[in-house]
Order: sequence, then C-alpha cells, then structure tokens
Amino acid sequence: MNGTERFAAGFLASMAILVAAVALLILEIIGFWVFITLFLISFAVILIPIVGGRTISAEFADGKLHVKAMFVDARIPLSRIDAVELRQTFDPGIRLFGYGGMTRGYGDFSNEEFGGYIFAGDTKVPSFIIVRYDGKKTLVFNLGDSETTYRMYSSLVSGTDAATSIPAASADAAEKHRRSHLSNKRLIYGLVAVTVVIAASIVAFAMMSGHADAYLEDDGIRIDASMYGETIAYDSITSVSLETGMDYGTRVMGYSSHEILSGDFRNDAFGDYKLAVHKGVAECIVVHKAGGGVTVFNLGSSQDTGELYDVLCMKLSINAP
Repeated sequence: MNGTERFAAGFLASMAILVAAVALLILEIIGFWVFITLFLISFAVILIPIVGGRTISAEFADGKLHVKAMFVDARIPLSRIDAVELRQTFDPGIRLFGYGGMTRGYGDFSNEEFGGYIFAGDTKVPSFIIVRYDGKKTLVFNLGDSETTYRMYSSLVSGTDAATSIPAASADAAEKHRRSHLSNKRLIYGLVAVTVVIAASIVAFAMMSGHADAYLEDDGIRIDASMYGETIAYDSITSVSLETGMDYGTRVMGYSSHEILSGDFRNDAFGDYKLAVHKGVAECIVVHKAGGGVTVFNLGSSQDTGELYDVLCMKLSINAP
C-alpha cells in the first residue's frame, strides 16, 4: 500500500470514527468528553499514515521521469520536458490538495509564480528541481539531501534537451498566475472557515444537548439523563433528603457540560454514586437505596425540585423537614 492509499484508508477510518462518535453522542450513549476524545482520535488516525509517508523518490523508467510521494505520482516523458532549473530556495505557497506541514509538502500547491503546480519537497533541503513540461505545467521536487537532489538534476540535464532555466513568465501570464493564486488562497481560507464553523457547531451541540429529568411513577422514581437512566423502586429506598450546595465530587464515567452533570460520580460523602443534576440549581434530592447505593438528582429549578421532593416524601410516607 503506497502513501496515498494509506492516507485514503486513514481518512476513511477517521471519518468512520467521527460519524460514529456523533451518532453515539446524539443517542446519548457517550458523554461530551468521550466524544472529544474520539474526535481527537479521528484526527490522529489521519496523521499516522502521514508520519510514515515522508519518502520522496525520483527515477527514470521507460523514457519518463517518475516522481513519487504521498499524493504525488508524476510520470513525465523526457521528450515533453521543456526546461529544468535548480534553485536553492523556493516558496511552495499554499496547499490545494494533499499534505502541507511545517517544512514538507506533497500534492497540488499554488504560488504567485506558477499558479497551480505539483510539489513534493522538504524546505529544509536547500535544493529544489523545477521541471517545466508540456509548455506550461510545473513540477517542483527535491530528494533527501542537496547532493542527491543535485545528482538527479544533473541526470535530467544530460538526459534531455531541456533548457537549464525556467523562462520568466510574461506580464500577462504572471498576472494570471497571481490572480489564480489569490483565488486559490480565498478558496482555502473559505474552506478552513467552513470547517471551523462546522467543528464549533458540533462542539456547541454537544455542550447544549444534555438533559437531566426525573419522574415519579406508580412503582418508583424514573431518572432520565444523559448517559444515565434508572428506575428506583419506592420499596428499595431507605432514606431521602433535600440538600443544598452539595459537593458532587469527580466524574468517573458520564456526561458533563456547562449545564448538566450525569452518570457515575465519586465524592467523599458517598464514595461512588449516581448523579443527574442541573448545575445551576443548588438544591438536589439524595436517595439512599437498600444495599448502600446512592442516587442524587434535581430538576431544572429549585421550585420544581422542592415540589418533587415533597411529593416523593408523601409517597414514602415521610414528613418533609
């Protein structure tokens, strides 16, 4: 599997993880921080083949120059090469498609001199081979070091009738390249902006989608919250109290947003216990169950929480304090 195929496989795996994470979040099977973890893993999956796909190779085969790297598989007949130039510095510009890191780049790029062109190089290596072919197309690449790059340049010069410098573009062509580059830059910036908006929307949805509700049914209390659901039978309740300003402790597994806490938590008072509360409501109902289990919950307001507590005490034949 070559570098491009590895990246494609990594990209598909990343999208599968991301789609699954969003679906699980919507279905409330996972919480916000689990979603963020999967979100980061999905990006790591893309980076793995990139880290392992940094090799750039160039060879002559079947009368062609074959330059190969991740996102690049250029096969140029030697007879169609018009000019070859060796430069010590080069500005790759912006990436249109492929990979663009701090120093390395592979794929379709754009700069003001050439407009769109193919790039496979490392800017830490101070040697760049520029190949002009078919009259207007451009390939820029280098190899692992300056010496190897120079040997390839020498082979190209001796093996073709190409000129040894890239002709300067006419004023009209230079302006066309500049406008094309600016257009490409706007497109890239626009795509980045859209991506940021989509990512921010997903995070905002995750932060706003939590809920914590409780209902008194015929046989027990039904807790319905993000990543936590339970029905507590009335006859399993050993005590109930209304607390204010309780320390909820730390989350073991569950959901946490700026409004809701729910799932498995741990604090000094109860050890491990179940929680489903609205952060903005100071009051909460603490239910102790037979066997030592504890569930803490509230509703969306102090008044609703207090009223539910009163009705619960009546059902349990307990006088509310």
